[in-house]
Amino acid sequence: MKSKTSLFNKSLMKSDLKRFWWISSLYMLVLFFILPFNHLVAGPPGADKYRQEMFRRSLDLSSGQNELQILLIIVVPVLMAALLFKYLHTARSAAMMHGLPYARKTLYFNHGLSGLLLLVAPVLCNALVLMVLQSATFLKEYYSLGDIWTWAGYTLLFNTLFYGMGIFMGMFTGNAIAQIVFTYILQILPEGFHMLLSYNLRQLLFGYADTSFQGSFFNSLPLLVLLNGRLTPEYFGPGQIAGYLILAGLFFLCAYYVYKIRKLESSGDIVAFPFFRPVFKYGVTLCSMLLGGAYFAGISNGSFAVTVFGYLFCSFLGYCIAEILLQKSFRVWPAYKGYLAYTVLLVVLLVGIKTDFIGYQTRVPDLDQVEKVYLGNYFGNWTQVELEKGKEKAWESDQKEREYSTAYDRGAFFHGKENIENVIKLHRHFVEQRPDKKEGPYRYIIYTMKDGTHLIREYPMENNAKNAPFLQPIYESMEYKEARFPVLTQDLSQIKLVEIKDDRTPKRPLILTESGEIKEFTDLFRQEIRSASLPVLLSEKNIYTNIRITDQKGNIQYYQMPKEYRTLFQWLQTKGYYDQVMLLLNEVGYAELEKQNRGYEERAADGQALPKRVKIEDPKVIQELLELCENYRYDQEKEQIDVMFSIRGGTLSQFHGTINEGTPVSESLSAYLKRL
Repeated sequence: MKSKTSLFNKSLMKSDLKRFWWISSLYMLVLFFILPFNHLVAGPPGADKYRQEMFRRSLDLSSGQNELQILLIIVVPVLMAALLFKYLHTARSAAMMHGLPYARKTLYFNHGLSGLLLLVAPVLCNALVLMVLQSATFLKEYYSLGDIWTWAGYTLLFNTLFYGMGIFMGMFTGNAIAQIVFTYILQILPEGFHMLLSYNLRQLLFGYADTSFQGSFFNSLPLLVLLNGRLTPEYFGPGQIAGYLILAGLFFLCAYYVYKIRKLESSGDIVAFPFFRPVFKYGVTLCSMLLGGAYFAGISNGSFAVTVFGYLFCSFLGYCIAEILLQKSFRVWPAYKGYLAYTVLLVVLLVGIKTDFIGYQTRVPDLDQVEKVYLGNYFGNWTQVELEKGKEKAWESDQKEREYSTAYDRGAFFHGKENIENVIKLHRHFVEQRPDKKEGPYRYIIYTMKDGTHLIREYPMENNAKNAPFLQPIYESMEYKEARFPVLTQDLSQIKLVEIKDDRTPKRPLILTESGEIKEFTDLFRQEIRSASLPVLLSEKNIYTNIRITDQKGNIQYYQMPKEYRTLFQWLQTKGYYDQVMLLLNEVGYAELEKQNRGYEERAADGQALPKRVKIEDPKVIQELLELCENYRYDQEKEQIDVMFSIRGGTLSQFHGTINEGTPVSESLSAYLKRL
């Protein structure tokens, strides 16, 4: 007979507190040693700015230096939930607990409240200690009472949310370990499944573009908010806090209703409800398939046959593991029909993808259907325009009125009919001539259609002989150059100064402030940009000479100054500035060549000989190396040579570059390379 007493029961609460006080005490002690005790032992930082900053950031969970606190937030609430409802996981304990004269709602309420109190007490106790120390010691100089309560509030918020998740997931399983595992799976499943699905679609569908990776939903997942340091006003405001509180309440409420209908016989089962067993079984099968497919696609460079093998093998493995867990037996062969049905559906899906049944991979819009098109590496630039309507002008002015770098192609919007047609031709070229190697810089082609819809694709666009004829008219157009290089349309009277710096040398930068020199240099700079060819615009080579243009408002634009901009270097020589700012050949002591196979540490660990180095002191060869060096970009099919240049004098002692296999070199340099 169940008791008619109130929801709150003193005996149940007291029992839980007596059984699990040690977790709360241990949690409180660890927090005490991390924060108050650590602050006191460290003592006043004095003039040490690093230690001052450590004190300021000690209560900031997003600072990147509080990993242990974050680990406690992630682990302790889930462990507390598993221990308080552990009686659900064994038949004997469940029968005994439910045999007591208490209704299920009384049991649930008191167990849940006990755990919450055990989680809240350590945080509040440490917050009170911190308040006393803040008011009585030097700590008042580094954080305020508001900082303390902000820390306590965030800690309690996430503790409550993770605790609610742990209880909720515990109602769906009769196994303590499964409860803990399911709780973390719940938090990473949306992002993990999305990443696996997107990666696999990218391997199967040529041109597939993942357009949701920057979505606010994934950025708002509690575990990712903590791990990614997004507890700042910019990302985590009152709306998110209210949402988390509501979500925590829903977890507690839903867990109660599931608890009411849960059967006692489910104790010990990996899944407590029969109708969830197929969800678990095929969920494990699907995730195993996607994970295995991603692995086999990666090691086979996207081979369709190998990827399909990975799907079949790993899905079968996942299906068997799920059946073993559900049946608690290795005799799972009688369940083969379920996997057979799954395999048939998988084969139908793969055949449909391979034959492009819906025409996804071959779809190219007509010119008269397109209003504008975006071509570039950065999906975020496009979202600012299309997904945040009315911000196109703001985005365009943003290129001119902030600290902005034009060092690399960031993409551009094309409105002109000729350029839209050129992008369509480029798109059709990739559809008809699919590259064998899915390597090189990926770029988005995003059409805004006249009916308001969008067509989004992403392709590897290597600047090679096959692609250059289609890329050239687009990248050499003035529409693209004006979008990438704001200096082309910038008012010269608004330029305050121009700074030129060679990053290879410790020499001071050259600063132009006289209006006449600024005009001369900027006019030449504009001419070089207007005449710049595709290889210069998409060059992978190291460009160490940089230009920084600051306007009257203090906004800064960064540009690169490649060696092809000859008139700029001639201008520096004519003005007598060249030797003052640029690295001279006689300032390079020597160069060293080394093959980039594996690093020193890896070879030494294997007991192998360290990679051989070749020293070069010939000025002509050094000059050739300075001109040939490129940025490092991994290519498993090409051998790469690391080049280290040693600079005479100054604090900048060396810099590095890379030469790729097959790069045309002189006989003198070739002789050095053969010695490696």
